[in-house]
Amino acid sequence: MRVREGRGPDRYLLFTMLAPLLAVIVLRGSWTHQGHTLARYVFPAQLVFLFWFAAGAMDLVGRIAPTRRVTAEGLAAVVIAVGYLALNPAIEQVRTLGPWYGHLYHHFDYVAEDNRALRYYDRWQVPAFYRKLGTMPAQSLTIIEAPFDFAAPYNPDAFYAQFHHQRELQGFVHDLCMPGPYYGEVPRDARFRFRSFVFLDDRDAVARSGARFLVLQRDLRNGEPFKEADRCLEALRRRYGEPVEMDSRLAVFDLRHKVE
Repeated sequence: MRVREGRGPDRYLLFTMLAPLLAVIVLRGSWTHQGHTLARYVFPAQLVFLFWFAAGAMDLVGRIAPTRRVTAEGLAAVVIAVGYLALNPAIEQVRTLGPWYGHLYHHFDYVAEDNRALRYYDRWQVPAFYRKLGTMPAQSLTIIEAPFDFAAPYNPDAFYAQFHHQRELQGFVHDLCMPGPYYGEVPRDARFRFRSFVFLDDRDAVARSGARFLVLQRDLRNGEPFKEADRCLEALRRRYGEPVEMDSRLAVFDLRHKVE
């Protein structure tokens, strides 16, 4: 309170902006080396910065055109907003990266040489099927990826999406072929009205999804060897026929005629 009352609002806002930011940096909060995570921790600082920027910009415009201050400030606000939208990379990022624009693959570190996630995935060979999808018009078809990897660091779909550029759904496999308790999935329940998830034991739901291909990733699940991959592959065969493509990592089912 002394800072606010005795030093003026600017110093008080400076304190409220820098104190939490420095605290988070010094305490090395989990995942704060990622820009978007650090930004969430210090969201008030962003508001203070934007307030200062807006107030300063309008004050400058008012000094330049004092006789038509209101009109000048209005025009300046429009120009600044348009400039922000044109220069901000977020719109281009969302457009080109699709639903995975927020994946840590793109945010672990914005300096490519320091991005360990980038280096990890770039050692992978991209399956030929994803490159084949990339030769088709972007967003021209939908694929179902399974199993669903809820642990972001071990979900390769963000990496593969840069090559195929198609719409994606995630397939739940537990009720289809997995024993034991649910892990990273949920039981079917009428209260869950998913738009991006499909229960693969439900042929009708798969048909309604409009997906062209169902892709079973056979090698890993949440970063661990997918021990039940063969069991799930056989279960999918019984429902959707033989895969049209298969190797040690993928089994691809063409759903055009199998779920009609």
